[in-house]
Formats: sequence, structure tokens, C-alpha cells
Amino acid sequence: MIDPLSNFSIRPARNFVNVVQEGIQTLFQLLLLCLLILGLSGLIYKAVGPGGWLEAFLGRVWQTQPAYAIFGAIAVLVGGVWVKRGIERIPMFGGRADWLVYACLSLGVFFAFRLVSTGSL
Repeated sequence: MIDPLSNFSIRPARNFVNVVQEGIQTLFQLLLLCLLILGLSGLIYKAVGPGGWLEAFLGRVWQTQPAYAIFGAIAVLVGGVWVKRGIERIPMFGGRADWLVYACLSLGVFFAFRLVSTGSL
């Protein structure tokens, strides 16, 4: 936000090198964002998409015994809450989600390589 009372003549001038450096940093940040989005969306597509992991797993469990699927879903929910409460107790000083970002970035690199080499996820 620009302060209307500020004096623009005392602001430091930006030279060409600073503009190019900021542009390169912006492009790098955009690349990281694209890899993050590709990793997260690729993981969701592989899990929930047609013929995905969730469909195959739930199909096998449901064919074996429908009650197993219901008890399994309840166990996954309780386990998720238990793990979440355990992770929240660990003092990480704000770095709790860093591992998730790095995992999504690495998945983004994997899916980008796979997309370039095979043409599909």
C-alpha cells in the first residue's frame, strides 16, 4: 500500500539488475507453486480418480465383507484424530507443515517427470 504522505524522491532507485533479480525470484516462486499444485492434485487424482487407490482398496474390502469397510472407516477416523493430537503436542516452532510442503514438492517433481516422459500421470 502506498502512503500518500511519503516522499518518493527519497526512495532508493531500482536499477536493471534488481528488476531482473526480482523477476527471476518471482519465476522460481511460481515454479515452486506449480510443482506444489501438481503434486497435490496428482496425489488426489491417483487416490480418488477412476481406477484409483481408494476405489481398488474399498472395492476389495467391500467384496470381502461390508462390515469391515465400515469398521475400517471408523478406525481410520479415530487413528487420524489420534495422530493429529500427537503431532500437535510436538513443539516445532511453526515448522509443522514444512514436511507436507516438501513431500508435495517432491511428488510434483515426480508427476512432472512422469507427465513429460509418458504423457500421463
